[in-house]
Formats: sequence, C-alpha cells, structure tokens
Amino acid sequence: MKYKIGDVAKILGISPDLLRYYEKKGVVNPVKNKENDYRYYETRDTNFLIDCLFYKNFGFSIEETSDLVRNCSIEEISRRFGRNEKDLEAAIRHNQLLLRRSQEYRAAIARIPEHLGKCSFSRRPACIYYLNRRNQEFNTDPSMRRVTRQWLKYLPFSKRSFIVSQAELESPTPEENFQWGFSLSEEYAEILGARAEAPVLRIPAQQCVYTVFSSPDSSFSPRYLGYAMDFLRSQGLSLCGDAYGNLLISACEDGPLAITPGKSQITGYFEAWLPVSP
Repeated sequence: MKYKIGDVAKILGISPDLLRYYEKKGVVNPVKNKENDYRYYETRDTNFLIDCLFYKNFGFSIEETSDLVRNCSIEEISRRFGRNEKDLEAAIRHNQLLLRRSQEYRAAIARIPEHLGKCSFSRRPACIYYLNRRNQEFNTDPSMRRVTRQWLKYLPFSKRSFIVSQAELESPTPEENFQWGFSLSEEYAEILGARAEAPVLRIPAQQCVYTVFSSPDSSFSPRYLGYAMDFLRSQGLSLCGDAYGNLLISACEDGPLAITPGKSQITGYFEAWLPVSP
C-alpha cells in the first residue's frame, strides 16, 4: 500500500515538513511519481518514522533520531542511551526542584490573607541578594548587566526583592528611595551554585516584624510600610536595620479599587521584614 505525504502526516500526527526533513536525512525514501511529482510512502517507511518518534520521545533531537535510525549499530545506540540517561536524570532533579518551588509558591500566596495588613514577629531567613535597580533606574553598567543575566537564569528559584533603608523608613519626610533586585535562600543558592561575592551580598537570619502589604496599581513605595513602623513604636521597639522584602505575586483583580470602573487592575502583594531591637 502506498500513501501520500499528507496521509502519512495524518496517520502519525506529524507535520509534512518533518517528513521532508527525514527524507532529506535518508530515513525514508518515498517514490516520486514522475507525472505529478507526488511522493508515495510505503508501509516500511512508516516503520522507520515510528522508530524516529520512539527515539525522539526519549529527548533525542531530530538530528539525533535520524542518525540513530539509519547509521548506528547496537553498541552505538546503547552508548548514546547511556549518555542520554544522564541528561534525563538531571532533568528529573530539575523538575523535582521545580515542583518543590511551585509548592512553596502556592503556600506563600495562600498565606497572604492571614498576614495582609497585619504585623507579627518572625525570624527572617538568611539569603543572598543582588540589587540592580535604585528607584526606577536600572544599573546599566556592563559588569552589572552580566550579573543580572546570570540571576535571571536562577528564576523561578530566585525572588524579586527590595530593600528600604532604615533612614528612609524613619524619616518624617520620606523621599521614596528604595532598591530592587533578586534574592535566593541559602539552600537554593547552594543548589544553584550562586555565591555571595560582590556585588552579591548575604543577609543573615534576624528577628523581625513580618507583614504583607498590597498596592492597588502594583506600584511600590516605602510609605506602604508606615503601619508597620507604627506597630513597632506601639510595641516599644526600634528599627535596627534596613527592611527587606519580596514581591509575592501580581494578580488581576476587580472591585471598587479598580482604576477604571468595571475593569480589572493589577494588584501587587509584597512581604516585608523589619529588623527590630527592644
């Protein structure tokens, strides 16, 4: 039985372009009708194509699959599978880490209602951090750009983080000064090989007042932490360092706070730690 390229594509659920690629690589050799230049594939051709799909689903590239089907001995196929298993093991470890991070993220956003606008005492975990933006201006120095690109590779294990100076928070007339960048827990930093070498710094664990606040337009301002400073004073406590925090989530919401009535807005939710001393 002979089949046209479109028929084979439908039978195997692959594109005609992929069939042409495998033909170019010699995996299949359809017979061309000299009168209409149509390609006709035999059943044996589909067997080779199914072999290609078999290898492709192990993660081999299209180029590798065509080579495995047409050019490799049993011994060579076994060697290539051995090498590929190392990549599969690395992918499994990475996906397990992604699953863990996903669960952590869901747990963090599930706790937002519990802490929103409220203050409690909590020990801030140690982490390493990298700051590449002051207020609305990014640091565009070439060396800093290289570090930024490296930290973007740490996503989603890194968090988007901010620092507000103690002086800014204690000022009666704050000037909206703050810094933004990224942070990694010490555990993720070790797993990913990230080091606390300048301009990357380490924040030690410390007793803090913890809170979660929101911004209706997803903007950021130190003034949103005014209520937390009031809480410190009410407890007879003093700020003893800069405030650190993270963006928890930006989400689309409807309601009376929407900028345009009847339309959704992006609301940002942030967590913050304010270090304290009696």
